[in-house]
Amino acid sequence: QENDTLKDAIDVFVRHDLAVLPVVDKDGDMIGTVSAFELFRVCLPDYILWMDDLSPIINFEPFANVLSNERNTWLTEIITHHYAAVSDDAPAILVAGEITKKGVREAYVLRGEKLVGVITIQQFLHKLFRE
Repeated sequence: QENDTLKDAIDVFVRHDLAVLPVVDKDGDMIGTVSAFELFRVCLPDYILWMDDLSPIINFEPFANVLSNERNTWLTEIITHHYAAVSDDAPAILVAGEITKKGVREAYVLRGEKLVGVITIQQFLHKLFRE
């Protein structure tokens, strides 16, 4: 939920072997996602990623600071609004289109604004091509 911390998200990432989590508000309305990539983006400034060799900065302080403050970092500080969402009555072609347009591995299924499910690309391919 939006009032959870980065620590909560990391715990779920690790416990359930996930890389992306939907974030909902107190009413269950989807407001964004938090991904492992967003976590890295928060920890690593853009200029660091321009470097080919990161070994000289192994003890990069901002990265360590973010992780040491995971209990004090709210998910609302790092959520992204770039995700695929479809209504619960959307046909398969719309699901495929949203996943493709957004370049993601899952689509969130909404009834109105309420999160009611997740369709992963693996589930979609299996259902579409193998059932």
